[in-house]
Amino acid sequence: MKKYKLTVAQEKWLQALESGKYKKAKGKLHKKKGNKHSFCCLGVACDLYNKTANVKLKTDYNRDYGEISYDGEADILPYKVAKYLKLSSGSGDFEKDNGEHSALTELNDGNWSHKKIAAFIRKNPELFFE
Repeated sequence: MKKYKLTVAQEKWLQALESGKYKKAKGKLHKKKGNKHSFCCLGVACDLYNKTANVKLKTDYNRDYGEISYDGEADILPYKVAKYLKLSSGSGDFEKDNGEHSALTELNDGNWSHKKIAAFIRKNPELFFE
C-alpha cells in the first residue's frame, strides 16, 4: 500500500494540534468566554485557515451561547476548510477496522486530547484524507 504524503496544510494543522497552544473545547468548533478561547480539533483547522488563507471565513460571535461560527458553521467544518484539508467530510468521518463509523468530532467530544487525535490521524491518514 502506498504511504500517504500529508499536504502542507494538513501538516500545519496536525502540528497545531500537537503544539498545546490551543485549549480544547467540546461540542462546538470554537468557544469564547471573556477573553478565553477554546477549540475543537476541527476549530483549530478553521483558526489556521483564517490565519493563512487569502479569503477569510466569515466569523460570527454568538454571545448567548459563547460560540464562534465560521461561514455559518458552529458544529462542523465549513466546506472550504474541509476541501482545503482534503477531509472527506465536515465532521472528519472515518470507518473503523470493525466497519463501524466514527468522526473526529466524536473523538474530540469523547475526551481525546488534541495530541492524541493528531497522532491517530498521522498513523491513519488514509482514513481521513481524500
